[in-house]
Amino acid sequence: MLNRKHFPIVMAHINNPPYLEYCLRQIRKFNPDNPIYLIGDESNDCFDFVEHRNITDPVFSVDIDRFRAIYQHYSPLSFQWERFCFERWLYIRNFLRAENLSGCLAIDTDVLLFCDVDEEAERFKEYAMTFAHWDNNCNLVHCNFLQSRFALDSFCDYMFQVYEDPTILERIKKKIGMKYGRYWISDMSLFGDWSRQTKEKISFYEDFYSQGIYFDRCIDNCKHFRCQFYFPGLKKFKKVFFLKGHPYGQLKDGQTVPFKCLHYHGFFKFLMKDHFNGKHSHWKTFLLLFMRSILLIPRKLTNFVKRILYRLRHFKLK
Repeated sequence: MLNRKHFPIVMAHINNPPYLEYCLRQIRKFNPDNPIYLIGDESNDCFDFVEHRNITDPVFSVDIDRFRAIYQHYSPLSFQWERFCFERWLYIRNFLRAENLSGCLAIDTDVLLFCDVDEEAERFKEYAMTFAHWDNNCNLVHCNFLQSRFALDSFCDYMFQVYEDPTILERIKKKIGMKYGRYWISDMSLFGDWSRQTKEKISFYEDFYSQGIYFDRCIDNCKHFRCQFYFPGLKKFKKVFFLKGHPYGQLKDGQTVPFKCLHYHGFFKFLMKDHFNGKHSHWKTFLLLFMRSILLIPRKLTNFVKRILYRLRHFKLK
């Protein structure tokens, strides 16, 4: 039975990586009564405090085959990964329709949540969706308070328009531009384009910083915040410390602020276990970042060559 008294929390995920459990248990820790729904596969049907829904259920797979037939891959990430990032919004839309829910917190599995979802849903109740900025073209949707199912319907319809109308796709490609000789179109870039033209009322987390409300957009995005620095050439990330199981960061002006969520985008998922336990292992982090920097050398050289070749071709065209 659905718990209608509390704002539902929904995610779509295939497979069962270690960080999925930390994400789910962290949600439950701060939200003991909210229903948590995982649209997943057999491998992650193993959490007794989560309502699991099989992703292959025909109820949830409406329009999935239709989207797969038109999807065009413009991404340095794998075909399956990037396509699923789009498909998950169809799964969540179909779930809300099937359960007759007007909205939910649609959360990514690389997020640790440190807030009362009912309280935050009330804060954002006048907005159809909540985003964070990735850049001028893309919106982050890792912790999206969906207050309007119809807004999600609108975005899903827009996804089909993009891939069915070549003029829309070309416009988006032109706006995003090329990097290393290729485009990168993701659900983030489509959310960015959709949000600029929709009539739905949306909000951005950065707009609430002045009120002391801090939903992290990416732990490796240090704008406004002081960063953890280990060694030149190693990737930086926000300096985080814990008090009674709650994460805090420091703004560049020295002010200490609490985070309502932390987003471990990409490589930084390895931090989730320690942060779930309210601690931080600096030696382990340093070693992993150092190893990563070594492993990335071939890719950096390849990208350097691509940039040179792209500029040479561009110069010849002139």
